[in-house]
Amino acid sequence: MRGLFIIPVVLLTALMACMASFAATPAEEKSKSTIDEWFDDEGLAWLKGLTFGADVRLRYDGEWEDIEANGEYRKNDRSRGRFRLRFGFEKNLVNQELRLAFRLASGTTSAAASRDETFDNNFSEKSLWIDLAYVEYTPKWFPSLTVLGGKIKNPFLHTNILWDADVSMEGLVENYRTGPGCPEISLSSGQFFLVENKWDTEHDVTLLALQGSGKCEFASFWFTFSLAGYIFEEYEEYFTAAHGNPTTTIDGKTILSARDFRVADLLGAIGTSIRDVPVVLTLDYAKNNGDADTTWYRGKNEAVSAILNVGKCEAMHDWEFRYQYAYVEPNAVPGDFADSDIRANRKGHITSFRYQVFKSATLSLAGYLTQPAFGPRDHRYKVQADFLVWF
Repeated sequence: MRGLFIIPVVLLTALMACMASFAATPAEEKSKSTIDEWFDDEGLAWLKGLTFGADVRLRYDGEWEDIEANGEYRKNDRSRGRFRLRFGFEKNLVNQELRLAFRLASGTTSAAASRDETFDNNFSEKSLWIDLAYVEYTPKWFPSLTVLGGKIKNPFLHTNILWDADVSMEGLVENYRTGPGCPEISLSSGQFFLVENKWDTEHDVTLLALQGSGKCEFASFWFTFSLAGYIFEEYEEYFTAAHGNPTTTIDGKTILSARDFRVADLLGAIGTSIRDVPVVLTLDYAKNNGDADTTWYRGKNEAVSAILNVGKCEAMHDWEFRYQYAYVEPNAVPGDFADSDIRANRKGHITSFRYQVFKSATLSLAGYLTQPAFGPRDHRYKVQADFLVWF
């Protein structure tokens, strides 16, 4: 782990040495080639084109929940201090055709949809994990094609009813996109590994995905649309936690009641600016066409989301307002990967306000008012107050 910190030290040392070596010469006399030669002479040519980024988010997470049990309600309240840390590097190689990236992040191995760590366990040390590690290839002879492999950011257009923003996928992605125009078309396919080497299944637990999307601009408006399909193979026995998906027991095994997830997702968004304030409306509809359940919540396999964004944080004193209504039925999507504050079998309202207090820092406040879409009633109120700093 200590080796990871050698790179920032080398960068700082190189920068200081570079400043010192050029201090006696006017800046206008130093050409770009001279600086490149200095990097080469010092054996630091590999630093050229290397970018580093990091962010830290501090969060207060308060939750107040009344759960129905035997006709009565009992409280399940939580008050947590949490943080998220992420940092990593990107490097362009081979005349900009290859890009290598990796990022480390806080979190736990069992939480694909969250990178948060809770202040807990008597000041114990917190974990750091590989969050991203991938190679991206865009050949100069065919610049419309990009291929990525490794542990990658979600490459598909989506909202949080299907994918939490923290989920990083593992596998291979191919993307083809046309040039600017109306519409600007993008086609993406992905082959991902979920669980490997399970003897009692026909094959490893995998995810196959395909998405087509388009974008157009006209007058002062733009709109985008996409249609995606996600096939989760053999997933029903190897989920991390139910997270709102109903389960059943067969031959002593607990499995998801929806024994197949074949999710089709249709998304559309339209945006404009009103007095230089961006306004975007996003609608998302998902349906699990592989719902084979015959006992628990049969046919409850749809999810809908409507999101209104006003404003955008890009510079100091910018602000954003966001409102979302989410409705996710029990068998609509895998709860493991949906928004960690919603999951499956949940409906309700989410509002948030963010303000950029510094060039690289924002304050935000979010409120959740949700309850189960089906089943025993419980009312959950959640408040999240965040301070995010990045560079």
